[in-house]
Amino acid sequence: MNAFELISRSQSFSLDNLFEKQSGAVKLETSFASQCPPNEIISKIEEAAKPLGFNVHKQNYKMKLKGDKSERKGQLSVATEVLHCL
Repeated sequence: MNAFELISRSQSFSLDNLFEKQSGAVKLETSFASQCPPNEIISKIEEAAKPLGFNVHKQNYKMKLKGDKSERKGQLSVATEVLHCL
């Protein structure tokens, strides 16, 4: 992990709001560290999302969850990426 990746993980140092324009979308970001292997984290997220009615699309260590119906404020989508650091 280089310095730029480390800074981007810290919400207090995040510069995203200076460069990204969003049209009505709400973007929240959360990160955490775990000792579990990436494939186990992905499978646990999938296991929790499917009974809630999410359509799950996986590719490598990235996952997109999309709600199967549109709610009052729009359709819920969640993007997840698991990074494996040694």
